[in-house]
Amino acid sequence: MQNKLSIIRKGMDLAKVQSTANITSSPISETIDSRTFSVIKFPADGVQIFFDKNVVSSVRFERPFSEAVEGVRLGSSKDEVVNIMGKPDRLWPIDDGVERWLYDKPTFMRLDFDPLTNVVSTIFR
Repeated sequence: MQNKLSIIRKGMDLAKVQSTANITSSPISETIDSRTFSVIKFPADGVQIFFDKNVVSSVRFERPFSEAVEGVRLGSSKDEVVNIMGKPDRLWPIDDGVERWLYDKPTFMRLDFDPLTNVVSTIFR
């Protein structure tokens, strides 16, 4: 299923996600930091798909996900990311020890780096 989940993108509607990933699941409501989201989770695959009004607003990839997302894999070093994506367009300005690189073009992507290992730990697209 990971190949199908890796192609889910922001802007896809729920019906397209369900047909692409061959799933029948519908989003459930979840509150994180006082914000309510609609999400379909695939914990065995390390993927969470977030929806706003039945349209994908973000996709989160974490371990055990093993496919490349725009050429970047979980566990990629900063040098590997720069070789694939170039330097980030900007950094996420949160001082919590996690370095977050943001790419705006050609499509949005956020890469979170593990503060202990300096490799990609989470990918948002």
